[in-house]
Amino acid sequence: MKRKSEFFYMLYFKRILLVNILLLLAFPVYAFHPLITDDTGTQGKHNLELEVAFQAEHDSYRWFDRSPESVLEGLFGSVYTRDDASELGLTVSYGIIDPLDVVIGFPYQHVRSKERRIFYAPGGIQGLVFKSTGTDSGIGDPLIEFKWQFFQYKGLTIAIKPGTTLPLGNEDEGFGTGRVSPFLYLILTHETEYVITHINLGYIRNQNNQDDREDLWHVTLALEFVLLKNWLRFVVNTGLEHNPDKCSNIQDAFILGGFVFSPSEYCDLDIGFKYGVAPRGIESPGADYSILGGFTVRFGTGGLQGDDKKEGGK
Repeated sequence: MKRKSEFFYMLYFKRILLVNILLLLAFPVYAFHPLITDDTGTQGKHNLELEVAFQAEHDSYRWFDRSPESVLEGLFGSVYTRDDASELGLTVSYGIIDPLDVVIGFPYQHVRSKERRIFYAPGGIQGLVFKSTGTDSGIGDPLIEFKWQFFQYKGLTIAIKPGTTLPLGNEDEGFGTGRVSPFLYLILTHETEYVITHINLGYIRNQNNQDDREDLWHVTLALEFVLLKNWLRFVVNTGLEHNPDKCSNIQDAFILGGFVFSPSEYCDLDIGFKYGVAPRGIESPGADYSILGGFTVRFGTGGLQGDDKKEGGK
């Protein structure tokens, strides 16, 4: 009985861990870090940008397990779950022509999930606390996208960003959807001397093998406040993202704040804090909070340079 109980429990715990990975790290976002919202800025012809970004997320919640497997094995009841996820991403942007970039992103992800529950196994000792831990790491689905800035009038610029994820991550471990997932974003940026505003409207065709929702939307707003011109900016970000979980109608709502320090026109250092404002619980799509940090380096070989390249946000 003990071996059978352990087998069913580890099978169930593995399923829960995969769901947590997919919800926490399902859609890598490559924008002006630490913002979730992208800007319309492009690199300029033959210019190159490298961005290294790190994100650590924490999520904890209580739920009640009444699945048939858990009832049969005596593992039903109140469960406390804590998930800690981190992602290290490398993004490469290259200017094909002045208003058109190609962007490629590579995420590496790590998730550690802990559970605590009361053990009610029939015929055994009742009421013992049962704790377990699951850990997984791996490369997620890479991403390729194109950003085309097609409109510019005074301080307003508009761009579109089509792209797709590629099913190269380990689907069995929860680091990939197993299918190509295309998306399309409309990006608006309005720039004044001390305030820059960004708006993103997105549609994601979330094709997957996990029975998640396939038609997802994304709406976000970001503001940059220039504290020291060419040196320091304070950024804020908020938005709504459609929950891929079919069992939940709670959408992912968040607020984010951070700073971007630019020691030169070719380098940025950033740090941010993201807080999830959606109701807590197993049906909540986002993490409780996230800490973000990264750096960006630009290499100019032609096309737009310096402040001209930054027109439109970057």
